[in-house]
Amino acid sequence: MSVDPDFLRSVQDAGWLIRNVREQEVFGMCPRAGCDVVLEFRAGDNVPATCRPAPEVKEVVVRNFDEVRVHLREKRMRLCLTISETEETAGMAVDYMAKFEKDKPSKIPNAQTFLEWCQVMGIEVVLRDGDLPAQTLSKITQTRHMVKPRRKMHPYHVARRQVLAKKR
Repeated sequence: MSVDPDFLRSVQDAGWLIRNVREQEVFGMCPRAGCDVVLEFRAGDNVPATCRPAPEVKEVVVRNFDEVRVHLREKRMRLCLTISETEETAGMAVDYMAKFEKDKPSKIPNAQTFLEWCQVMGIEVVLRDGDLPAQTLSKITQTRHMVKPRRKMHPYHVARRQVLAKKR
């Protein structure tokens, strides 16, 4: 039996993070920080539930820039800082942050500026594996026949990136 999007969803619904997918197996990893448990699930099997522990600190899951912008603005206001004071602390040009923070922003920051803005507000940006959306699950199941050729190319791509890094 082959892995299909419904089976991948059942793995995620049971609390597992999808680490790898083969034609007939899915490797799910425990979502708990510090836990290295990875289990193999065969297509069609019953998938046991894992616990999703409550975060030790308040987490805010954001899906778009507007949610980030509002959260950062509210944090700045709770700290009773002005935009210009925050820009100065972050080493940003005058009125630069104002363009991001206002409703219907005229600019969206690049990744580095976003990270600096978060840092100056005392907000950690943590990349944590989460559930894959339906369209990704579907694409994974559609492309399993390409896994072997793609894995053969990985060493080539790694070597190419290393050469490019040395040139910089």
